[in-house]
Amino acid sequence: MKTLSFVLLFMTHVTATCDENTILDVASKNGATILRRLIHGTDLEALLQGEGNYTIFAPLDDGFNWLPPSVMDKLNKNMTFVDYVFTFHVVRGRRKSDTFTNDVTYPTLNGATKVRINIIGSTFTADGVDITVTDLSASNGVVHMLQRVMYPLPIQSLLGYLTATPSLSLFADVIKHANLTDFFGGGPFTLFAPNNEAFNKLPVGFLQKLMLNKTGVIDFVEYHALRETLYSEGLHDNQRLTTANDKQLIVTVMEGNVVINGALLKIFDVIVNNGVIQVIDRVLLPPN
Repeated sequence: MKTLSFVLLFMTHVTATCDENTILDVASKNGATILRRLIHGTDLEALLQGEGNYTIFAPLDDGFNWLPPSVMDKLNKNMTFVDYVFTFHVVRGRRKSDTFTNDVTYPTLNGATKVRINIIGSTFTADGVDITVTDLSASNGVVHMLQRVMYPLPIQSLLGYLTATPSLSLFADVIKHANLTDFFGGGPFTLFAPNNEAFNKLPVGFLQKLMLNKTGVIDFVEYHALRETLYSEGLHDNQRLTTANDKQLIVTVMEGNVVINGALLKIFDVIVNNGVIQVIDRVLLPPN
C-alpha cells in the first residue's frame, strides 16, 4: 500500500509539473525556440506566460527558412513588426483539433484579420500552412505546431488583391464590369485568376464582345471561382471541381505541374482574407 501511495503521489507531482508549462514553454520544447527568442521581452510574451486560455499556432524553427531574408532581418530588428506577425498566430480560447471544421475562422490577437483552418485529407492547415503536431496541452492553453510562419498576413480581400496587383488588373476589371464586387466580398472562395497575359492570348475582340454580354460575363467570372478554400495541396490528378455557377473543372497533374482545364497554375496559394487565389496562364471558358 505504501508503494501504491508513493506511485500515486509521484504521478500527481508529474501532472502538476506538466500543467505548470505555459504554451510558450510547450512550444519551445517542441521546436519553436526561434519564436520564443523573437517575442522575448514583448507584451505578447508576458500575455502568453500568464494566466488565461489561448491557442498558439507555433512555427517550427525550420519554418523560418521559408521567409525572405529581408523579412527575417526585420523580425530580428523591429519589435513592432514581431508583434504584428505573431499576434496573428494566437487566438483566444482552447481551440483543439477535434473542434476544427473546414473553412472555420478564428479572430486572432492581431485584430486585423482571422486565421482560417482547412482540412485536407488527414491534414489540418492554418492559412494554408500544414499543422504538423496538434493539441499539445499547456497550463494556459493549447499549442499546434506549424510547418512554417504564416506570412504575409491575409489583410487584403480577394478583389482588393487583384486590384492592387498590376499583372491581374484585367481580371479585376472584368469582375467589376460584371457587377460581382459584392459577390466576391463574401466567401470563402478559391479563385483561378487569369493573369493579363492570359487575356492577351484570346482572339482579337473576344473580351470586348464578352463585356457586352451581361449574362455571359457573369457566367465567365463565376466559372473561375469555387465556393470554398482549396489550396494547391488539395489538388490532385483527375479531380473534378464544382464552380460557383455549378459547372465542372478538371484538374490534371503532370510532372509536378497543376493544370485546370488546360490552364497552368503559375502562382500558388495567394492567401486573402476571404479565401485563396491560384494564378493561371489561360482564361477558363465555360461550356457553350
